[in-house]
Amino acid sequence: MTLAYEVFAPFVAADAISGRERKFKPGETVLYDDSQRDPTVTIEFEESQFLVDSSTFEQCCEVKALGPA
Repeated sequence: MTLAYEVFAPFVAADAISGRERKFKPGETVLYDDSQRDPTVTIEFEESQFLVDSSTFEQCCEVKALGPA
């Protein structure tokens, strides 16, 4: 299932196509398919995909809380 995750600690990920690095900052929101089990996972940000080490992702991002019902 693809969920929105909020960045709470900065990290760097590589664009899946160009390899260009991008620094993600606290407060940004990325999309992540939580069924991924590889050491490197894909996240989506502003219609682009980025590759990041799964342990880095887990240490720097958390599921974005849903607003009041």
